[in-house]
Formats: sequence, structure tokens, C-alpha cells
Amino acid sequence: MFVFNFGTRGSAGGGAAGRPARVRLSLEPLEAREVPAAPSITSISGPGSPVTGTTATLRAVGADDGGEANLTYMWTAVAKPAGAAPTFAVAGTNAAKTDTVTFDRAGAYMFQVTAVDREGLTASKTVQVTVGQKTRSVVVSVPGPIGYGQSRQLTATAYDQFGREVARPDFTWGFGSNPQTGPWQWTLTSGGILTAPKYITQRVPIIDVWSQGVRGQLKGFPTGRLYAMPSSTTDYKNLVAAAVATNPNIGLGFAEDPVKLQNQRDHGSHSSLAIGNEAATAAVLATLADEKVITAQTAARYRSHALYLLDWLTRVDTSYWQGGHNHAPGQPYLLTYLLLKRANVQIPAETEAAVRKFAVQFTTTNPQWEGSNQSAIVGTAGKALAAAAWPDDPQFGRNQALTDSFARFWNNYAGRLDAQEPSINYSSTTLYSLFLVASLRGRMDLVAQSQNWFRRNRDITSPAGQLPSVGDNTFTNWQPIYAVANEYAARQFRDGSYLTTAQRLFDASNGIPTGYDVLTMAGVGGLMTWINAPSPAAAPVPAGAWVETRFKAAAPDSIVQRSSSAAGSPFLNQSILYTRTATHMHPAQAGQTSAYEVDGVPYLRGPNREFLPEQANMLVVMPAAHVKPGAFPYRNGMNIAALGYNDQKEPTRDINPAYTLAQKNAAGDTYGSYQFDTYLYTAGTSQRRQTVLLPTGELIVLDRLVPAAADAGKLAGPVWHLNGSGVPTSGTSRTGNAWFVGTGFGRNLLVTMEAARGRTTGVTTPPAGYTVDGNKPVTAAAGNQTLFAQQTLVKDVPVSFVTVFQPGRDGAAANDVVITRDPADPSRVASVLLRDRTGTLVKVEFTATGWAVTRTPAVRQVNLGGSFNAVGITSNANMAPGNLDGSRYSYSAEQLGTKTVFNEATYTFGPAGANNAVQANGQTISLPAGNFRQLTFLGTSTHGSSSGTFTVNYTDGTKATFTRTLSDWLQPRAATGETVAVQMSQRNKGTGAQAVSTYLYAYSLPLDPLKTVASLTLPSQPRIKLLAIDLIG
Repeated sequence: MFVFNFGTRGSAGGGAAGRPARVRLSLEPLEAREVPAAPSITSISGPGSPVTGTTATLRAVGADDGGEANLTYMWTAVAKPAGAAPTFAVAGTNAAKTDTVTFDRAGAYMFQVTAVDREGLTASKTVQVTVGQKTRSVVVSVPGPIGYGQSRQLTATAYDQFGREVARPDFTWGFGSNPQTGPWQWTLTSGGILTAPKYITQRVPIIDVWSQGVRGQLKGFPTGRLYAMPSSTTDYKNLVAAAVATNPNIGLGFAEDPVKLQNQRDHGSHSSLAIGNEAATAAVLATLADEKVITAQTAARYRSHALYLLDWLTRVDTSYWQGGHNHAPGQPYLLTYLLLKRANVQIPAETEAAVRKFAVQFTTTNPQWEGSNQSAIVGTAGKALAAAAWPDDPQFGRNQALTDSFARFWNNYAGRLDAQEPSINYSSTTLYSLFLVASLRGRMDLVAQSQNWFRRNRDITSPAGQLPSVGDNTFTNWQPIYAVANEYAARQFRDGSYLTTAQRLFDASNGIPTGYDVLTMAGVGGLMTWINAPSPAAAPVPAGAWVETRFKAAAPDSIVQRSSSAAGSPFLNQSILYTRTATHMHPAQAGQTSAYEVDGVPYLRGPNREFLPEQANMLVVMPAAHVKPGAFPYRNGMNIAALGYNDQKEPTRDINPAYTLAQKNAAGDTYGSYQFDTYLYTAGTSQRRQTVLLPTGELIVLDRLVPAAADAGKLAGPVWHLNGSGVPTSGTSRTGNAWFVGTGFGRNLLVTMEAARGRTTGVTTPPAGYTVDGNKPVTAAAGNQTLFAQQTLVKDVPVSFVTVFQPGRDGAAANDVVITRDPADPSRVASVLLRDRTGTLVKVEFTATGWAVTRTPAVRQVNLGGSFNAVGITSNANMAPGNLDGSRYSYSAEQLGTKTVFNEATYTFGPAGANNAVQANGQTISLPAGNFRQLTFLGTSTHGSSSGTFTVNYTDGTKATFTRTLSDWLQPRAATGETVAVQMSQRNKGTGAQAVSTYLYAYSLPLDPLKTVASLTLPSQPRIKLLAIDLIG
């Protein structure tokens, strides 16, 4: 305390006015504070050249007296093109100094970055970015039909990376390089054979050119639909391009003259197209000056003629069909004749006589045409075609015996047996022939009896438009016929889901040449006489899981698992009935996975006679001396017993109906199960396969085999053939499971196979010179790789194999899979733990009777609402309730925030001013059930550092204890395992805020991811306070 005397200067002689006054002044020492300096921007940059994409990276670096790490950055567009709305990926954090801006249009932009320090002081700087137009697509249109000798102006419009029109594009028009002999681009109009109003473009070989002599007589036919038929030769030297079409009344046709461009180059957006003496369709290649060649589509309606069909009809040799070995093409031969006749095309007399002679032989031989395979329907269709072509002829249209045969066929085949012909390619001709016979006979009402057959083929069509490759021949050029059959079914059954399937089938055939004979093309052309019937609106295909059956409910056909109706959704088909007992099933095996597809990528396909050399995608049992993985020494994809094309030892299989299941849960997971009580060639050996398909595409397959005495000593294990290119690599994860990385059409697929004592895993390729069906060489190409696991069987000792498929992954993800056995029965697999493509931890559990799937999010916050027992956070407007430390102090809610992100987790705090902290008094806190690898919490100690023991309790009764030391909230001590999560500059008290640094710390406890957590017991140390707890998956 200081005392000062002071007063006024007195007048002469003194007096009261001059007496000094006494004042008491109390002074306290003042704290010296440094005035903070504003930050600065030391550098800023954008892309160095005009942007040609849709995003760009902006960078800035600032400086501050408190350190650069204390700065937060914010980017804004201070100048931009009219209507532009750029967006930024990051904002308001230190990480935003490097930010990604996304554009929605081209033009000049000015971006400003603002750096803000902890005192709220700022600094700003700008950078200019130019976004240029980059042409990404070209659309070409032509105004209507083009007549003989006419020209039409083609209009081309270029669009940039934002889908906006390019201001001044530079086009080059042309037909591409060497169009006379190479592939040519043709365009399907009106959705091709479908009804969708869009263009579809496809590459096919050039078509044979016809003779000049009969053009005149074929003019004037109605406009048809566009289709294509490839040919092996092109001998018309001046051919530039030819369009090809089908006609609803004729079949096939061609544009008569080559299509030629008048102007080869035009710097504007227009050019002209000159057509010959018939209207035609062509596809034009538009080349941009600064871009690669882009195929653009232009379409004009055209006229077509049937010269090619007529020429084929006069030249074809029918003796091969008449011999009975393969009479299937006889149906399109008669169909071609009927189509030409209905179109009033003049047919030479000798051809007329030859066709009728063939029809007599075709309709009076081979009684199996009333039986139960593909030959029956083709033969019956041939009879119906003959009756329609000669309706008044006693040999055909007026032949009662022929009419009676139609009824016998329908009763024996279509209406009762329902697909003893499951082979994919032959089923296509069968399905459309059912419509053809019913239509020609005026009995479309009968088609309803075969609706189950159509439904089954719809349901086993994958989202990418593929049918399972089972049976005789590949599924390639038959696809358009399936598309037509589904279009028919949509109209006949008034069900739009068939249209969706037809579109997928047709789209999938893009790039696949159509049939090499007229069987495909004439058949499709004939069906178009009815395809213009009213169509329902397209509708989604069914989704879920189900067991497909034949008409006989006791005969399961396959198990289908489809996650959703959307295109690209995960799809699985397990064939459990496809055996040699059916017709044309030379290589098929019961129990094979015939289709596994994700995102439109077919990772697994079943074997057929001309596609896969191995018996694949199933559990194989083979002699110990057999060549891995079990099929190479033989033909037709059969293992062990393949002795020739049609001579195999037929295994006996007994499907147990109790295990034939298909289920779906609310999360979209699907499950399939089947069991053979007698598997392969040994009575008493049983096999069960369980499959779980996740909606994110992961597939878990569990095979369990119980061997009989006769199979002891044999090798057994799953065999998987990767459908795609790329050489698989293998390795061992930390759990000991073998894993392989392959590609399915360029998409990585991670395959993990469980390790076990005495088990081997590997990758194999066919040996050199190996052939399929004796005449189709198979090379050991990169795409022809097979994965397998195998071990020796012991009598009555069950063995289980697990295979996990993870699409879109690589070898870095191998550690994600953990396979657990049942402690009570080690032969059984209890669960599979994996991380799906979203990062969610998924646990798939198998039991003797079923399955279960549980998911653990990557981060799950523990709800502490019922455990809070202290007010540790208050708002600056109401500090009174606070009492984190027993002295009425608390954290500031304004500085702490409502949530904070630290490392992998987001922590949300309780409401300010209420109970929002947990004082550790030895209590137990319930945890959400799940499999996690880490428990993390934010907490602190008060009145000095404190140590305590935390106990994690699992659902199986086991515990794990951890000792942690927590620093005082005002004095960080950097204890082991402790990290500062949040640092603040004040604390609150009822009398006001105090400017002092406070801290909140982060801690972690490692967990066993194979166990399910139950609760956390806190130490008995009241100075320890917890504000939030997270579980990390």
C-alpha cells in the first residue's frame, strides 16, 4: 500500500486551502501481455495450365506467430463464370490449405484463401484458375429417311466434360481406316429388337455382297428393324459400308448400295450423307481435332429386301439335317421360306420344289419330336411352319395326323415335362419356339402352361445379362433369341420384369457376333411378326433368395441369391440339379457355382463343353494320384469318369430336402444351402454347401464333407476357376489363410482360403496341348487360372473348407479375413469375420441349422447418457452448474465444441450445463455388442495425475485389464499412451471465465476382434473423469 500527500499551493499567509490531502492507493502488479501479430499467406498456387477435367487442386501456406499448425484455411470463389457453383472438399481446418475444388462449367475463376489464427486475426490472398472445355462426347443426328439420289445434312454436337455444348468444335467426318475389309460400325434403331427408344452401337464383320441381277424386284418393302448377320468373306472391292436389317415380314435384308460421304471434312458441325437407290442406315465416325476418335451414332429409316435369304434358300444343303444327326436348322429353313412367301417374293420353281421335298421328309421322320428335348420343339415348330406355308395341302395344313402331333407334343413336353432341356443354348431356341408353335396354331392360350419355364430363365439371368454357362455349347450368339423370348413373355404375361431382362440380355450381347448360321437370324426375324404387340412398362426383376424348381415341386433346379433388383447388384446361382440325366448336359455337374457376379463383373462361371477346361466352382473328390485340380486328363469338363462325349459314369446324388434352403434377412444378406447325402460316386459320403452373399458383393462359401470308408485316402477340396484375365498371386495372411488375387475382366478379386493342418492350396493352369472336346485347344493363358484347396480324407472324419471372395480388393486386404472354428467341434466353422467394401466389420456365423450376419460399424460411440454423473462442460453464458474438479470449475462448451474428431473417431459430448462427464467410481458401463479392435476414450484427471485399472468384459465371460495414467487437465505430463486431443485457452467457473490452458486427452485399449464386447469397468478413482467413449471396428 502506498500513501501520497498532495494539495493546492496556498496563498500568502497560508490557510485551509493550502493543507495537503491524504489519499490511499492500493496497487497490484499487472501481467505483461504481448500483442499478437496477424498471420500471413506465404504462398498460394493453383494448376499451372488450363484445367481440362472437372476438379483442380488449390494450395496455400501461411505463417503465424503461434505456429502454422494453429491456422485454419477457408477457400472462396471471389470471381467466377455466370451460373457457376464451384464446391470445395475441405473447409475450416488446417488441412484445407490443400483443397480440391470441383467445377460445374468452364471459364475463368478467381479463388481467395483466408487464413485465421486462434486470436481470430486473418490474412487473405487470391489465385486465378482457368477451366477449358474438353470434348467428351459427340451426338450425331439425321433428319428422317433418305431417298434415292438424295442428300441429308448430318448435325453433330460436341459436349464437354460437364455435359455442356462445346462452343466451336472442329469435326472430321469419315468411315475410319480401311472400311472395306475390317469391322464396320452399325447402329440399332428404336432399341434394336427391343422397344426402348434409344440407339445401340455394335461392331460386326462386313456382310457378303449379293449379285446385281435381282435388285429391282425387291424394292418397296416396309421399313424393318435393324439386325446383323456376320459373314466370312467380302469380295465386293468397292464396298465402303453396308447397313443390315431385319424386316417383320421378311427376315433379313441389306442396304443395296454402299454408303458414301460427300464431304470428308467440315470445320463446322455439319456434313452430308449420300445414299444409294434405297434408304439405309449407317454409323459415322466423328473425329475431333483435339481428341481421340469417338464413335458417334446416326440413324435413318431404311428399306430392306430379302435377297440374302432367298440366295441362302436356293443354295443350302439340307442333307445334313435330313440325316437326323442335327436337324435343328431345318426349322429356320422352313421359316425362311414362309417369310419370303408371305412377303410375296418370287421364289424359283426349283427352290419351291426343294423346300417342299424337305418339308415332307422333315415332318414324317423322327418320332422323338413328340418327346422331351430340344429336338422335340424344333421338329414340332417345323411341322407348324409347314402347315402354315401350305395350309390347303393334304400333306401339311389338312393333315389330321400332323395336327394331332401338336397336341401330343404339348402334352408330353411343354405342358408337363417343363425343361428336361436345361442346356442354355438349346433352351433359347426352345423358348421362342414355344411361342412360334402356339402362334402358328392359334393357341396362344397354351403358353401360360409354360410360364414357369420362362420365369425360371428370367430369374437365373444375372444383372449383367448373362445366363449360367451349363450344358452343351457356349452362351454367346444365342443371347438375342433369349431377348426376343423375354419380350414375348412380357407381352403375353403382361409382366414388365421380362422387358428388363430382355434389355439386359440384349445389352450383354453387344460385341458378340450373332449366329454363324441362319438358325439364329431367321428365327429371330420370324418372331418379329408378333413382337409389336402392346408391351407393359418395364418393371424390376425379383430380388432375394429362392430355390428354383421344375414343374415337379420335388425337383429343385438351382438356388438363386440376388441382393437387389438394381443393375450391377451381387448375384449368385448354385446349380444343384444340372446332371447328365438331362439332355445336352455333357459337362455339367450338380453342386457347381454356375454364376457369381458383382458390379456387372462375372467373377465365376460354370463349365460347359466349349468354355472351361476344368471341372470348377465346386467341391471335388478325386484319387490321390489324380492331376490337380481334378479335370485336366479328361474331356468335357468331367473329372474321374469322363470316358467320351456321351459316355460318362453317372454319379448318384441324393439331395436332402431339409437342407435345400434360400433365405434373405432385413439387411439384404442372402443365404443358400443344399446337401447331398450321397455325393459323387460313393454311397454314404455326404456334402453340404452353405453360401452367404452380402449386399456389398462379398461371398462366403462353406463346404462340409463327411467321407465314407470308400473315400478314405482320396483328395478333396474346392476348385474355383477365375473368369477373367490376370495372373493370380498368392500369399499368407497373419491368420495363416492362403489368399489369391485375380482379376475378373480387369476387376480385382481377393480370394481367401482357410489354412488347416494337412491342407494345401494353389494356383494351376492347363497343361500344354490340352484340349476340350478333343478339338478345341486350351492355352495356359493368364486368364485361364484355377485356384484350389485340397487335403486327404479320413474315414468318418468331417472336413470343412471356407472360401471368401472379396471383389474390388487386392492383396493388401488379406488380413481382413479371420476364420474361427467351433471349440466344441473343431471340424465345424463357427464364423467368418471380414471387412466389406464400405469398411464395416461383418461377422458371418454358421450353425448346424442356419446362419446369422452381424455388422460392426467402423466407429461406434458408446451411449454414456445413463452413466454421466458430473457436470464437466458448461456454456460461457451459464457457468454456474460446472463442477468437473470439485472446485466448481469446468470446460468451456464454446471452446470444446459439441463434438471433436481425433484419429479415426468422432466423439460427441453431452449437453452443456447438465451431467456430461463420468466420474470413475468403479462402476460398469454397458458397451454395444460387436467385434472391435480398439476401445478409445477422451478423459482427464483433476487435482493432479491419476492412475487406474480399466477392465473390458466380453460376452464369453473372459476379461482384459489395462492400467492407464491420466494427466491433470491443467498440466499435461505426456503419460504413456496419452495424447492431447483438444487444447483450450480458458476454463469456466460460476464467477466467470479464467484464462488458463486446459486439456482433454485421448487413450486407447486394444480389444480382441474375435470376441464380442459386453461392458467396461472403470477404476475406483474419483479424480478420473471420462467425457466420451468410442469403439473402433
